[in-house]
Amino acid sequence: MQQPTAPDLVHTMFTILPLVLSKCPRKNVAPTVVSPLLTQKALTLLSSCVTDKERRFWQDLGDAWKRTRADWPNSKMVPQYIPTFSDGWIPPEIPSLSEQPQIQSGIQTPPIN
Repeated sequence: MQQPTAPDLVHTMFTILPLVLSKCPRKNVAPTVVSPLLTQKALTLLSSCVTDKERRFWQDLGDAWKRTRADWPNSKMVPQYIPTFSDGWIPPEIPSLSEQPQIQSGIQTPPIN
């Protein structure tokens, strides 16, 4: 069995999400979702592989589904998204960009044979 490609996963998401939203007791919930705001990489991925039908659905989800935190008004007021799991598992904290190790320029790694 092959690993699915990123476009395959996007198409699967856009097949399942309308079904999930149609079963949601609160209609039109998608436009009220603000957190998590998508990253630029996520938006670029979606833009590069959605079909016309998926793009129309994506556009109808609301503004927060199409903008990054940097583009969102008052983005500091939007809480960081931390998923909650029924078994109590908590994902490890993601370090901020300033805390991540920096790669020093000029250092070369040996070639892999």
